[in-house]
Amino acid sequence: ARHQVKLMSAFVMRFIDAIQTAKELIQNDLLGELSYAGGILGIDARLIKRDWLEDPVISSGGVVADLGSHLLDLLEFITGRRIVKLMPVLQPEYSKKNIDKNAVISLEFESGTIGTLFLSFTILRESGLTFRGSKGKLSLQNFNRPETEVELQLTTERGTEKIQVLNRNYYAVMLDHFSRAILFDESILTPGESGWHNQQLIDRIYKRK
Repeated sequence: ARHQVKLMSAFVMRFIDAIQTAKELIQNDLLGELSYAGGILGIDARLIKRDWLEDPVISSGGVVADLGSHLLDLLEFITGRRIVKLMPVLQPEYSKKNIDKNAVISLEFESGTIGTLFLSFTILRESGLTFRGSKGKLSLQNFNRPETEVELQLTTERGTEKIQVLNRNYYAVMLDHFSRAILFDESILTPGESGWHNQQLIDRIYKRK
């Protein structure tokens, strides 16, 4: 801000079309008063060619820092509510010798909404989000596949509606967004402050000061 330059946190999942649709549905009050917001994100890290991932000195965190950063950000982004309490269970505990490979985190948002996260480096690739409110439920599975059609399921008193959304290449969408912000002085969807806030949540989970 002092030097009047653009700073963007690369929370690429905010640019997923299915995520944008989910946010719009919730912000339009289709679920009513939100009671629950949760998600799962997992991969088999052995299949990924990133040897540094399991080095706690280099990675500075395990599954919570790597995958959890995105889900923590998504839940706040979609609901429009900040996380105020976190109660984590990590296996194993993150230390200078080991990274966390599985994690379950209980959440409380500023509005009183509660939620859970399951993060894993030891399962088959999976992603999912679920939101429950006084008027209905919204769920989406495998939402983070680029250039793929994703199905959202919206359940209300009228029944279950299936909403098909085509994800573009959201990495390209993010880069285009940042380019436009620089060229035309437009606002940034993921400003630097969002990354700072996210890191504070991760440090609380790891019990770092």
